[in-house]
Amino acid sequence: MTIPSKSRRSGGPKTDQGKLISSRNSLKTGTYSKLVVLPDENHEEFDSLLAQFNADFYPKDAVEIILIRELAVITWKKLRLEKLEQNYLVKQLSDPVTLEEFLSCGNGYTKETHQAWVERGVLDEEKQQRYIKILEFITPYKRQHVSEEVLAQIKAAFPKFYKMMIDFYKAFSPPKEGEPTCEEVAQFQVRFGDEGLKFIVPAYFDVVIPSMKSSLWCTTHQEAIRQNVATIKQERLLNLMQLGGAQRAGDDLGRAFVRTLGEFRKHHEWRLKNTLGDALQLES
Repeated sequence: MTIPSKSRRSGGPKTDQGKLISSRNSLKTGTYSKLVVLPDENHEEFDSLLAQFNADFYPKDAVEIILIRELAVITWKKLRLEKLEQNYLVKQLSDPVTLEEFLSCGNGYTKETHQAWVERGVLDEEKQQRYIKILEFITPYKRQHVSEEVLAQIKAAFPKFYKMMIDFYKAFSPPKEGEPTCEEVAQFQVRFGDEGLKFIVPAYFDVVIPSMKSSLWCTTHQEAIRQNVATIKQERLLNLMQLGGAQRAGDDLGRAFVRTLGEFRKHHEWRLKNTLGDALQLES
């Protein structure tokens, strides 16, 4: 059975709700939409803008009323576009640098240093010294089984660090009331993927040592990183300017405004001319 060609087309949405949804789907910046005031905008502000246009141009007939409203609509959309563009630029310039952007800066810029910069930034003097002391203590045990005596020393010397290590341990250990003993932590083993069983403490050191070293590296190289980040954001801005999507939309709105204003002036002159002609005929 052959389906008539007209039946193959949906013809677009039929209900009012469907038409509304369809119009919103094509809004994007709202520049070319027939919907004037968007759901998250203030209708009173648009009414105030329209009232200002009416006060400035004082339209006298239906055509002038329509054209003045069109000028208000174009202005409203242009203001919206400028606001959206500003918000977008602010977001682009304030978003943290991506891993790809960070890696492009050169040696030392790694996945670990990127994470350290984004999450922790620069360490203060107290944290720097604490990180250095912790690293000096734990680095020799990175690939070794750590005894309960060594754990007791860590607990006494670096209580905050020890608490973080216990939290790591609890993420893998069975639920249990109270804090685990140093012996329990020292003897606990866990399987990581295909690596086989590993003692939890050196496994934690494998994670935390690169992270702490990365934070120290970022602190040492903070001025260079800040300069590179500034350059990255300048390049973002340049790329956005080259895309020019908002600029083209703004230019379209500007041309529409000039065209509509020209139509208003032509009609206004025509109306005045005809009004004057009718007045002269009445006098004669």
